[in-house]
Amino acid sequence: MEAERESQKVKLLEFFDREVARKKKTVFAAVITDVRNHGLFVERPDAMTSGLVHLTTLRGDLYLLNNAGTALIGRRSKRRLDLGQKISVVAEKVDRFKRQIDFRLAD
Repeated sequence: MEAERESQKVKLLEFFDREVARKKKTVFAAVITDVRNHGLFVERPDAMTSGLVHLTTLRGDLYLLNNAGTALIGRRSKRRLDLGQKISVVAEKVDRFKRQIDFRLAD
């Protein structure tokens, strides 16, 4: 069972590695599962894939963590990215060695 999970993870990393290389990125639905001062952890419920939307990829505003630690809020726009919110993301970077996927918000 462990070997099966491991091979699924490797195949997912290969898939997202190809997505990063594509010119026309595929947009994926995701849910915010954790909010930190350095970014948002998201999960794709359909594929059970998780990753990070790093704070540096949030363009157009300066986002700050709210006091409760449940949302990033745009300083000027007041746009909120809340825990549990559904968002659209695209693959930004894949680190096969660390087995991590970085996403960014879809335009």
